[in-house]
Order: sequence, then C-alpha cells, then structure tokens
Amino acid sequence: MKPYLDPVWGDRRQEIVFIGCDPMNEVRIRAELDHCLVDASSFTPGKWRDLVDPFPSWQRPAA
Repeated sequence: MKPYLDPVWGDRRQEIVFIGCDPMNEVRIRAELDHCLVDASSFTPGKWRDLVDPFPSWQRPAA
C-alpha cells in the first residue's frame, strides 16, 4: 500500500472490481472505461457546478 500513499492526504487510491462470469473481456472493459476519462485540458469543474444532478437524493425520509 505504501506506493499509493500521498505524503499529505494518505490513501488516495480508488479501485473498481468487476465480478462476473468467464470469459470477461478485460481489454474491452479497460478500453471502454478509458474512453470515459476526461483529459486534463477539459477538466473544468467550475463549468459543471451548475449542471442538474441526474441522480436522485440519497437521503432517507425520517421514520
């Protein structure tokens, strides 16, 4: 784990695990995930701040 620790922030590693049936096409899965990445020049969070959140609220109603 030591190679993944940031000297200031500690553990900054993220992982995605796929559990499925054989055969899983790892090359295709990696290629599709890589296609979703935003390049550094397009990473402009300030422009996205006011976009509508497409996900429903995760808060549970009071019982």
